[in-house]
Amino acid sequence: VIAHRKGNDLLDYHEYSGLRGDELANIVRKKVMEIAHYENCDKNGIRLNIDSNGFGASLVDNLHADGYNEWQIMAIDVNSRPYHTELYNTVRDELWFELFDSVNKRNISFKKIINDKSGALRSQFLMPLYTINGKGKKVVEPKKTTKSRTKRGSPDIADAVNLAFYEYAEGGLTITVS
Repeated sequence: VIAHRKGNDLLDYHEYSGLRGDELANIVRKKVMEIAHYENCDKNGIRLNIDSNGFGASLVDNLHADGYNEWQIMAIDVNSRPYHTELYNTVRDELWFELFDSVNKRNISFKKIINDKSGALRSQFLMPLYTINGKGKKVVEPKKTTKSRTKRGSPDIADAVNLAFYEYAEGGLTITVS
């Protein structure tokens, strides 16, 4: 899933499947160039937040191998230690809860989303359950558990949107690949 936001507004997302790392890298390059042209900005000012687990690692490698080192590529391991270690177990947990809080405070808006006619984004944000672990930290159930429990697939769109707003306070343009 590639999600695109500008400042505090989610603008768009697109789902892809069955692609190799180099094919997705080509799509990402084109998307960055499209957005840079549309926004009349330098492509190097667009940050790419990429989930570096699994398939995302291949994408990061492809972009770096092709000379896109000047781009703001943020390889983010969502299973790693969060910034707020006292509140969350992993970065993924932090992303889910922090975005939820920001939307509730109206710091982030989904009003400008272009292509969510089916309500997939809303549906996916409602899919995962959460718990409080033995250390008092907020934990979102793993994607595999959500998929198995709901029989509706993984909340990939919601994960990409969460990642798009990682460090959202910096504003600017961000493209996420998750």
